Amino acid sequence: VRAPTMGVKIDPKCAVGVREKLAAPLTALHVQNGMFIQRSSIEGLLECESVLPQSGKVHEELTSYIDDSPVTEFVYGTLSRELLARNRYEPNSSGLISDIDEYSDLASLSERLVSTFCSLPYWYTFSTPLPAPLSEALSILKEPLALNEHVRLLPINDQVLAEFEPSTGDEALDRHVHGGGMLGPKTPPPWHGVYFQIQVPGFIGTFTRTAPVAKSENVLKAFFGLLLALRAIRRTFSFSPSVTRTFIIHRREQGRWALHERSDLDPETSAVLSDISLENLDGIIPQDQQALWTRSQILKIRSVFLNENRSDKIILSAQWLFDSYTSRNELLAFVQAMVCLEILLGDKASSDVIGLGELLRNRCAYMVGKTPTQREEILRDFSEIYKVRSQIVHRGKSVLRNRERALFYQLRWLCSRVLQEEIDLLIADPAARA
Repeated sequence: VRAPTMGVKIDPKCAVGVREKLAAPLTALHVQNGMFIQRSSIEGLLECESVLPQSGKVHEELTSYIDDSPVTEFVYGTLSRELLARNRYEPNSSGLISDIDEYSDLASLSERLVSTFCSLPYWYTFSTPLPAPLSEALSILKEPLALNEHVRLLPINDQVLAEFEPSTGDEALDRHVHGGGMLGPKTPPPWHGVYFQIQVPGFIGTFTRTAPVAKSENVLKAFFGLLLALRAIRRTFSFSPSVTRTFIIHRREQGRWALHERSDLDPETSAVLSDISLENLDGIIPQDQQALWTRSQILKIRSVFLNENRSDKIILSAQWLFDSYTSRNELLAFVQAMVCLEILLGDKASSDVIGLGELLRNRCAYMVGKTPTQREEILRDFSEIYKVRSQIVHRGKSVLRNRERALFYQLRWLCSRVLQEEIDLLIADPAARA
């Protein structure tokens, strides 16, 4: 576990200003059914944001820990969790939060909220099981494989099960996290196999989507985008409905990982992960060697994550490549794949001179093509690919024709090849971490 991050250094005068500004919008918070804050009643909280610094280190920290409305999301997420844990459902009731005894002293509530706000960040772990084929390929792991200091592949054993608590200690919150009805929360599914786990500082409330959630999802997408680019895995479409995949979130509290929240991945991402299988390179790799091939590619990915300060473009590009696999809209997927290349090969100064399309075309051809013939083919095909991209972006093209669909697959192949070359260059760099 990483050393705790010091709290955000908010100026004491600023904290007083937030506390004073918070009093009025707290009086306007409406609670429905005794448990749920009406989202429409929190608009007044936005006025508190003006008291905080609008630039500089504190602003950047609060944005990275919460979002660009940190006070609003913190207050809403904190009080929503408390009301849920209070578990006093009152059908058809509606009233102010100050009507509830525990929140009648708004001055005290404001002081408590601001004090906790200034103590941020908390530390969280996001954990989700790897798809079964990938988990089985990594079943030889006996210890966690750290991709970097905050991302790891975690084989589940008794020590892990003891470290990450399966219950919040509160039945209402357990029901919220695990699901369930009037009879109580569902039994949480057992952890087994190998999990993908990310450790993130910040704040996660209830019924909010803050920066740590978005960051964890993006890291997961980048990981699987790299797996797809390196041909460690492939997507094989199935006709069975996909299961919603979930991050289980724990928060570090007094030296232990306490169950805190859940965050469901979007249906499109869940569908791709449900369809993952190991790559066989069109029959070149025998079935009994596929797991070994996949593991070797994961070690390459580890080099990317270990050198994230030097590989930020690779990571972001892989995320866009993965998104192109999740989109049900082929036109959007086409553009997402093109963005993948633009991140890696684009350069504003050069593109201003010769044009973005011509720049990408030449850089692709000379990075991927290994013979004059291959380069000529890529130069020819990329011109057609970029025409389709321009028609989508500038003319609102409505559908891909068969030839254009073939170009889309060619574009996705180029994304993978350029990512492969960039990863090899990174690994070969003497300054890269092993």
